[in-house]
Formats: sequence, structure tokens, C-alpha cells
Amino acid sequence: MSDASPLGIFVSDAAGNCIYTNATYQKISGLTFDQALGTRWSRAIHPEDRSRVLAEWNDAVHELASFQTEARFLRRDESVVWTRLNAVAIRNGTIARGRIQIVEDITERKSTELVLRASEMALFEEKERAQVTLNSIGDAVLSTDLAGKVTYLNLVA
Repeated sequence: MSDASPLGIFVSDAAGNCIYTNATYQKISGLTFDQALGTRWSRAIHPEDRSRVLAEWNDAVHELASFQTEARFLRRDESVVWTRLNAVAIRNGTIARGRIQIVEDITERKSTELVLRASEMALFEEKERAQVTLNSIGDAVLSTDLAGKVTYLNLVA
């Protein structure tokens, strides 16, 4: 059933060592089942994110807290996958027996955010150039909205 899930599933023991991953996790991480076991699962985390994610993971394991973060995975083929990681403790009463983590591929969302951010920056820069141009014109310049309210006056106006 877990192999049919569109989300990666990662199960760890009480110490935080991987004991199970489903097929989707393996696809997202680029690791085989055997390569993910124990602490070797952390090799999938992008080197620039690894220390932060492992520190957050270890804190959550020791504090029996939930774990949520976004991080990049770096596959062996050098492709990068953005992921959202969510984990909670598996409990037997008050005793934590391990953790279950859901891994979601958010690469498409991150790509869209990057394009949007670049577009916003380009628009801001264009607006700044227009503002400088309008302020340097020797004639009065003003603009209004549809209701006739003045929205811009240059220094000469």
C-alpha cells in the first residue's frame, strides 16, 4: 500500500535511523532501499542543506517533537529535487518507537516561486528606471487613476 502512495514514506527507529522507505521516497531521493538504511539516508540531502536538516532532525528525535522543513535532495545524477519533509513520532502510549516521515516533491512549486521572484525583481527595477526618467524630465508630468485621482507628480509638477 505504501508503494502506491504519491508521497515518499520514510520510517525510522527511536534513534532516528532509517528502517524503511517506500518506492516514491526512493524515486525522490535517488537512493535504493539499502542505500537509505541507518544514517545513510542523509546522503540524499544536498550538501548545502545537510547540516541544518540533520540538526533539526536530531533535535526533533531527542525532543520527541514533530519535524517540518524544506530541503533539497541531490541525486547521484546531479539533479536537484526540492522536498518538504514532515515527521511525527510513532508512539506506543507515551513511549516513542520511531518516527514516520512524509516526503513531498515540491520542485515544481519552487521553480514557480523562483520565476515569480525574478519577475517581481525585474518589474521593480523597471519601475525604478521609469521613476528616475520621469523625475529628470524638465516638464511637469503627472498621472491619474481611472477616478481622476493623482497618483504621481514629478518634481517639476
